[in-house]
Amino acid sequence: MKFPSMFKTKKLWLILTLVGFLLSSPLIIAQAQQGTGEVIIQQVDTSQFPAVSFYMEALDENQQPLADIKAADILVLEDGQPPVAANRLETVEPGIQFILAYNLNNSFVTTVNEAGENAYQVIINRLTTWLNSLPENIPDDFSLTSKKGLQSIRQLTPVEFAASINSYEPDFTQAPVGSASLVQSLDLATDPNPNPLMKRSILYVTALPSVSELSSFEGIINRAVQQGVQVNVWLVAPASTPENNSALYEPLVELTQKTNGYLFLYSGQEDVPNPEAYLSSRRTIYQVFYNSVINYKGNHTLSVQVQNEGEVLTSAPYRVSIDVLPPNLIVLNPPMAITREWVEDDTSGELVLTPNNIDFNYIIEFPDGFSRTITSVKLLVNGSLQNEITNPPFNSIRMDLSDFDTSQQINVQIEALDVLNLKTNTAPLLISIENAEKPLTFWQSILQLSPQRWIILLSVLSTATVLVLTIFLIGKRNNFWRNKTETRKLYKDPVTQPVPIRQDRPSQPLKRQYPKFNGNGVNAWLVPLDENFIAVREKAVPLQQQELKIGRDQKQATLVLNSKAIEEVHAMITRNKDGDYWIADNRTAAGTWVNYVPVTYQGIPLSHGDLVHFGKFSYQFERQTLEENKKN
Repeated sequence: MKFPSMFKTKKLWLILTLVGFLLSSPLIIAQAQQGTGEVIIQQVDTSQFPAVSFYMEALDENQQPLADIKAADILVLEDGQPPVAANRLETVEPGIQFILAYNLNNSFVTTVNEAGENAYQVIINRLTTWLNSLPENIPDDFSLTSKKGLQSIRQLTPVEFAASINSYEPDFTQAPVGSASLVQSLDLATDPNPNPLMKRSILYVTALPSVSELSSFEGIINRAVQQGVQVNVWLVAPASTPENNSALYEPLVELTQKTNGYLFLYSGQEDVPNPEAYLSSRRTIYQVFYNSVINYKGNHTLSVQVQNEGEVLTSAPYRVSIDVLPPNLIVLNPPMAITREWVEDDTSGELVLTPNNIDFNYIIEFPDGFSRTITSVKLLVNGSLQNEITNPPFNSIRMDLSDFDTSQQINVQIEALDVLNLKTNTAPLLISIENAEKPLTFWQSILQLSPQRWIILLSVLSTATVLVLTIFLIGKRNNFWRNKTETRKLYKDPVTQPVPIRQDRPSQPLKRQYPKFNGNGVNAWLVPLDENFIAVREKAVPLQQQELKIGRDQKQATLVLNSKAIEEVHAMITRNKDGDYWIADNRTAAGTWVNYVPVTYQGIPLSHGDLVHFGKFSYQFERQTLEENKKN
C-alpha cells in the first residue's frame, strides 16, 4: 500500500517549498491547529438525567481515530464549570456504509501475472477474500455503482455482496472514462443510514481520469469533505504515472488526502491491499457516561477534554436543553395536634409524658421526571434543625418531643436535598402540642390544701368518724339481740328446728330458651342483654342468613335499632364458607364494639360468649353445637 506522501513529484515539491517560504507564518499556524487533533460529540442522551451519555470521536493530528482511550482520560465540562469525570466508557460499532465505485476501461483486462489474470480479476479476488473474512453479522451494508448506474444497493451481508461483485459483468470497451460512478456514490452517501452513527466509505476503483474530468474534481472533493465521506482510490495505471501524468494524478491524491483516505497505484506488480486496513480504525466510536451536575432549567453547553499522550484535546461546545426542577416533598397525614399524657414508666416507676416522639411520613417526587438520589432530609422546628437523615430509606423522619414540657404551638418544616444540590421545603406546619397536667399524689394534694379547706376536711373527717362509730355500735348491738333471739327460737320452738333435706342437682342442664324459628334449628344467635346484662334469649335474633345487617334504616337493615347514634347501616355480621361468623363496623361514629374493643371496617371473628355493643345496645353472641341444636 502506498500513501499520498509517497507520490510527490519534484515539480510539486518545488512549488510547495516556494509557497512555504513566502507564507511561512500562516502555514505554521495551520499546522499547529491541525496538530491539535479533534474531538467530536454526537447524540447527547439526557433521558436518564442526571446520568448522561453521548457518543464521541477523538481524532489525532492526521484525522485518524485515537485508540486505547480510557474513562480516566476523559473530563466533561458543563457550562464552563469545573470538569466532571467520566464514570464509564464503552466502544460501539455502528457499522460502515461501504460503496464500491467502478470506473473501468480496457486497461483492466491487461494480463498482469503468470496465472493469466488481468487487473480486474486480481482486484475482484482481493475484494472477495476480504468480504469472506468479515463476520456474517457485521453491521455494515454494501453497495456497487458503475458508469451504468447503481448495480446493488445496501446489501446487508458480506457473502451476498461478494456474490454480487463476482456476478457483475463490466463493459471494458465503454469509453471515455468518467467520474459518474463516484458522483452516484456520493449521492447514495446522502441517504439516511439505519444507524445515524454509521460511517461512510467509498472505494473508487478507476483508471487514470481524463483531462475533461479535472474540472469536476474540485466540486467532488468539496462535497465528499462536507458529507464526511472517506474516499479511497485504487488506480490502475503504470508505475510512472506520478511523474509522467502528475496533472491527472494529483487530483486523486488531493481527493484521498482531504477525505482521510488512501491511494493505491496498481501497475500489476504490487500486492493489492486489504480494504479492512482503511476501515478498521473507523469501525468503533466511544460512548461516554457521566453524572451531570447541572441544577437549573434551560439551555446548557457540554464539551469534552481528552488526554492524549500529554496533550489535551477539547471538543467544540455541544448545546443541550435540560428542564431540571427541584424535588417535591409531600408529608402524608401530618398531625395538627399532639396530645401527651402522663403515664408510669415501667422501669423507674416515675410519671413521664408520652408520646416521647412522633414520625412524619412523606414521599418525594420529581416533577421534571428525572429520578435521582436524595442526599439528606432535615426536620426544622421553629426554624432550627432538630433532626437530619443522610441514608436511605428517605420516607420518614422522627421529631423528638422530650423538650416540649409545656403546651405550645410549633412550626415544623421538612427539607430535602438531592444529588444536584436542589432543595425543597414543605410549607410550615402549625402543630399544637397539648401536655396534660401532671397528676398529684394523695399527700401532695393534701399538702396543697388551703387553711380553710383544711378546716372543712377535718370537720368532715370528724363527723364521718363519729357517724361510722355510731352506726357500727348500733349495728353490733342489734346483731347481738337478734342472734340471741334466733338462738333461743332455734332451741325452743319445735317448728323452727333445722331438718336436714337432701339437695339433689338436676340430672339435665337447663335448656337455653331461644325462640323457635320456623321449626328449624339455628346454631348461632345474637342475644339482647337487659340493663343488668341478663340474657333475654326469648328475644334472640337468629343468625341463619349469610349476612345480617344492623342499622336504623328499616329498608336496608335486618336488625333495626331505633337510635340517633345508630347509622342507617351500622354493622354487618357475615358467615364464611367455614361456618365462622365475622362482624365488621361500617365506619360509624358511635362504633361497633366486641368485648369493649372497637371493631374496624375490616372485621373480626366472633366467638361464643362475646359481648357486642352497637351504641347503647348490648348483645351477646352465642353458638350451639349440632347436638345442642337437635336437643333444643
